[in-house]
Amino acid sequence: GATGTGASWSDALGNIQEAITAAKADPAARKDVWVASGEFEITTVISLLDSVNVYGSFAGTENAVSERAKVAGGKAWEFANPTTLKGNNSRLIQVAAALDIPTTFDGFILTDGNGKGTVTDGSGGAALIRPNLIMQNCIVQNSTSAAAGAGVMMNTGGTLRNCLIRNNVHTTGSNGGGGVFCNTSSNGSTGYIENCDITGNSSTIRGAGIGIQGNTNTYISNCRIYNNVSVDGTTLKPGAGIYANSAANQIINNLIYNNTGASAVYY
Repeated sequence: GATGTGASWSDALGNIQEAITAAKADPAARKDVWVASGEFEITTVISLLDSVNVYGSFAGTENAVSERAKVAGGKAWEFANPTTLKGNNSRLIQVAAALDIPTTFDGFILTDGNGKGTVTDGSGGAALIRPNLIMQNCIVQNSTSAAAGAGVMMNTGGTLRNCLIRNNVHTTGSNGGGGVFCNTSSNGSTGYIENCDITGNSSTIRGAGIGIQGNTNTYISNCRIYNNVSVDGTTLKPGAGIYANSAANQIINNLIYNNTGASAVYY
């Protein structure tokens, strides 16, 4: 609700999308967007733009991203002053077109998304990302999808790092993906899912934790994947932890346990 220019905390701009657009308008300045703690209702999906990094979970007094307070002894995604984006009949964030250079989205809780956006409608309940988008230090929860990826859809790839993906629900759509769906089957792109906890997600199709479509180039490493459920009624479905349609994808150094389905890992 603030009405400033966005130049400082005391001159804050009150709309995240407007701030991203304004930061992108002057490419020579290479400005980031910082979002203070609190809950922001999202009725229209936020479109991230190439080279504009977006950081959340500030108290509103910091002068550097590194000054954000973390929960003592907590995980990478646990901030003392969290910023929550709460969906109201909308996906929360998306990358609508390919990014030219690495761009970061960091330090948010994304909750109650339903996959409604301006691209790939129905997929990516909370977030739809693409190659060169690095989504890190986030919580993605309580979101739904009737297409693919109830929590996060990685559309031809991208990076998901140091995130908690929990309690997302995928209902229909043949590709599945309760927590995360990654499709690297076109353009030779690469997807990275690193150091994440993926838990409590469900799919009635397949891949309750993670679903992968693509013959190669998805790397899942150092994650904990547990308590996910691939079940349709009483019928167990494949890949309760991970469903990958090719053994060429890399699943390395993960802890996968207590998932319910026809298999824990399907490839």
